[in-house]
Amino acid sequence: AVRHHWRPTPIPFCKDRRYGQPKGYAYFNIKMPRTLFGADATARTSALSRLYKMSLGDAVNEYIYDASVAGLGASLEFGSKAIRITFSGFNDKLRPFVAQTAAMLASHRPTDESKISRFRDSIARDIKGFNSSQPYQHASFFASLYTSKPAFLPADVLRELETVTLGDVQAFGDKLWASAFGEVLVQGNMLEEDARGIVDSMDAALNFTELKRADQAVSTLYQLPLTPHGHGSLVRSVEPNAADPNSVLQLRYQDK
Repeated sequence: AVRHHWRPTPIPFCKDRRYGQPKGYAYFNIKMPRTLFGADATARTSALSRLYKMSLGDAVNEYIYDASVAGLGASLEFGSKAIRITFSGFNDKLRPFVAQTAAMLASHRPTDESKISRFRDSIARDIKGFNSSQPYQHASFFASLYTSKPAFLPADVLRELETVTLGDVQAFGDKLWASAFGEVLVQGNMLEEDARGIVDSMDAALNFTELKRADQAVSTLYQLPLTPHGHGSLVRSVEPNAADPNSVLQLRYQDK
């Protein structure tokens, strides 16, 4: 039976009228603890999640590539509040593919210090490239920085990244799948028993305890105060790229 902390949404069989291929799709939205994700996250947890995600991607890349040759696909995204995992492919192979991939996700713990160092350098280069982004990208970033949480300055994440050790990343991995709350959508050329089997495969591999709603990560959007004249708030930021003569004006409107 499906565990109570998953919310499965199986969809009855629906033939693909366009391609006529027996394919299915499974979308897992795994809500994370507020101590690691969401408004309570810090620049350090941001640095840890980036390192762990890159290490995880490196570990499963070869298997995912081989599966793609057989018509199967998987993707993993770290959001602000949850981890989203998507599977697709021929329905008769989807369940074992989900089970194997989920087992690799759950068991992954980086052990190679040289790889972590290489990942750290790669992420650092990406962060340092922030200053050379386009002005409109900077404007969008600073608008989000002042109005939403979690949000971090690139320099803060970079400073934490430089102090993160292999042991820190391993400890982050130990906490990541300990408790969570999952939502699932399975669709395509799938019977209900097949859909539940896919959910069971993921559940057996991750085997997390139920995360109560009060402990689930949330994001925060700050309401901007009106000025005495009722014209809203103005935030000015210096363009980080001193060599770029362009400037940007971005307007944002909030509904009550």
